[in-house]
Amino acid sequence: MRLSLILSFLHASLRFQLRNKGYLLINTFGLTLGFLVVTLIGIYLVDEYSFDNFHAKRDRIYRLWDTMSIDNESKIAITPFVWGTRLKESFPEVQEVVSFNTRPFAVKYGEEINSESKVLIADTTFFKIFDFPVLRGSKSSLLTDLGEVVITTETASRYFGDEDAIGKSLAIKLYGELVNFTVSGVVECPGNSHIQFDFIIPRPVITARNPFIKTFMKWDLHSMYTYILLAEGASAEGLASKLDGYLRQNMGEQASNFNPSLQAFSDIYLYSQLEAELSPKGNISNVRLLAGVAFIILLIVVTNSVNLNVAQALNRIRELNVRKVFGSKTKEVIIQLTLQSVFLAITSFLVAVVIIITWLPEFSALLGKDLPQILSTHLFTLGMAMLALTLLIGLLTGGYPALVVTRFSTIAVLRTKTSLGKQSSALRKWLVVFQFTLAFTLLIAASVSYTQFQFLRSKDLGFSNNGVVIIKDGRNVSVDPIKIKLLEDALKGSADFISVTSASSYPGQEGHWGSVYIPEGFDKESPITASTIHSHFDFIETYSLQITQGRDFDKLIQGDIDEGFIINESALSLFAATEQSWLTDPIGKSLEWQFGADYKKGKVIGVIEDFHFQPLYNAISPLVIQIDPKYAQELHVKLQTKDLSSTLGFLEKEWVKLFPEIPFDYKFADDTFQESYHADLRLANLIGLFALGTVMLALIGMIGLVSYVSAEKTREVGIRKVLGAELSSILVLQSKYFMRMLLIGMIMAIPLAFFISDNWLSNFAYRVGTPVGVYLLSLAILFIPTMVCVILQTYHAASLNPTKALRED
Repeated sequence: MRLSLILSFLHASLRFQLRNKGYLLINTFGLTLGFLVVTLIGIYLVDEYSFDNFHAKRDRIYRLWDTMSIDNESKIAITPFVWGTRLKESFPEVQEVVSFNTRPFAVKYGEEINSESKVLIADTTFFKIFDFPVLRGSKSSLLTDLGEVVITTETASRYFGDEDAIGKSLAIKLYGELVNFTVSGVVECPGNSHIQFDFIIPRPVITARNPFIKTFMKWDLHSMYTYILLAEGASAEGLASKLDGYLRQNMGEQASNFNPSLQAFSDIYLYSQLEAELSPKGNISNVRLLAGVAFIILLIVVTNSVNLNVAQALNRIRELNVRKVFGSKTKEVIIQLTLQSVFLAITSFLVAVVIIITWLPEFSALLGKDLPQILSTHLFTLGMAMLALTLLIGLLTGGYPALVVTRFSTIAVLRTKTSLGKQSSALRKWLVVFQFTLAFTLLIAASVSYTQFQFLRSKDLGFSNNGVVIIKDGRNVSVDPIKIKLLEDALKGSADFISVTSASSYPGQEGHWGSVYIPEGFDKESPITASTIHSHFDFIETYSLQITQGRDFDKLIQGDIDEGFIINESALSLFAATEQSWLTDPIGKSLEWQFGADYKKGKVIGVIEDFHFQPLYNAISPLVIQIDPKYAQELHVKLQTKDLSSTLGFLEKEWVKLFPEIPFDYKFADDTFQESYHADLRLANLIGLFALGTVMLALIGMIGLVSYVSAEKTREVGIRKVLGAELSSILVLQSKYFMRMLLIGMIMAIPLAFFISDNWLSNFAYRVGTPVGVYLLSLAILFIPTMVCVILQTYHAASLNPTKALRED
């Protein structure tokens, strides 16, 4: 087809569109909104599915994980360090093994001191298994020298600017001692890696200085992430079947409490359901949900545009058939209408792209993704996919209406108006019902998720973390108890400080130490496991925990340090289920604690009311608190909240005075609790935003259908008015037609929304009930504006001069 003819078609279409600006704006808005949402979801999905794909040997990499089964079952991503040390020499299937963990450390360069939280302590085999891009240095020699450190490009930029980092010296504080390291490599740590780090330190240099090394070398102490590179052709299933025997050989009967397994490296980010993950992971259910939302929105966009284009085509059907009379071929008419839709789709997509680029930082925050980085990495893939999708939508939304309007006889069209028939009309009505069902469903789901998070924020947690500041010490402060005592004395001398303590973890934290206990009356061969908080004095007071029996730890009683335990009510119930005497008189009952090489036999001095020491995804479980300063490595300070700025300033001043080489790195305890729900809160916000978009698209779809029905029934309305029908009766008659579709969509949406919402709420141990009011409010939010839209559109059509409609027919 000649270019001049195509330009002529586009010119004619443009003139028609400009004469019908309402249709043009509605159609463009709907397509742009659809492309905007689908493109954002597409970027999100591409990044989620790309995690860890840059490792060349990823198909042969597996992670060792364990199922602990003592009194309950716990599946965790970490394993004892020694489990991995002999794997390579014990099994020919294993080519390489690497174990690592992560800890915060203080890092000094010149006079600058920073607290670095993403420091990996890794075996020297790290780069033999993983393929993080090495930009400076020799990959084969990285981590082989114990005095060298590997850093990322971002870290190099922070510390050295534009200077070459290789050969530069950094001092890292290890257990109270500043140790100099030379930078031997600069690597890139992509954002789409579940292993995130800023520094990598050779593990042997840490092991040599670790005062708890005997404990960490125990076969039952879980402390490391262990990854295995299988030899070519080796079977993961075959190796996994031998691991139980491997443990039994080294642990004896104790091995029956553990069940090691292998997890495919490519499954870790999206599919893992293990506790104690290295970093925040994705969720395949959320990915599939967003993919489903994108597909639904695409269906709605296509349906809306088809309805609007059919209505437009009917309005110009005579013009098109006059063209046929004057020599235009049916094929040319079809091409003209299709090109018009393709051009509109491309224009709408470009507008969506401009919006995304304009508000890129805001969309990055909304999705929780580094969109510039993702776009630079996957620009070609995303561009080609969205271009193909745009052309497909243009062809679908233009091709179908073109085929519809060209199937009628030219003579019949020029004589009278045409109808598309009952079957086509019914199809469009059900598509609109489908749109409203989806819009209602998403709106209800978004409202339920918002209600759940409001519930989480307002629920009584059983403790108070208001005004509590947690200072991370990087395992350095805890080795200097004299300075800690001086800091406590300085703070307690000020009226702005309520209490000071230290602890191994804090209420609301995702993970807590798990320890083995033998309560009085229990067989030593049948111990139980319970979460443990190692604390100093005043922990109970700092978090306003309620003692129901017994007393708090007392600084004047030496036995409280050596043998005192405080348990929660859940632990008491667990002990009493086996030994009834615990229920009647728990105070003074003996309790034995075993943690690696550490052992303590003491007695229970107090029982505290259950509180949510874990996020509300988890039910309250047994907890034991004991005094153990060497494990209580974070300082917890409760402040008066009247003037936080000056109080924090005083705290920092005292900190710097006593610990000049340790950064004053703090966080508020109440903020950390909300961080546990960050991923779900982001998803809820996304679903809410997309639900709003779906509502708007559904309204556009209703406008399209009203426009078409009004165009089809112009003659009928004119006759009714000539015969004396009131405008109000015509409005009621037409509105009933659309109200039925709305009600059907609502009825279909309620069970679907309940299923989706209830399934999502099942992730929480504590959740709202079925919020009937939320359902009704969500239905009203969509129902009211839709009916207003219908009434306005119908009023406009019904108020036309009937003689004009009858004369045209």
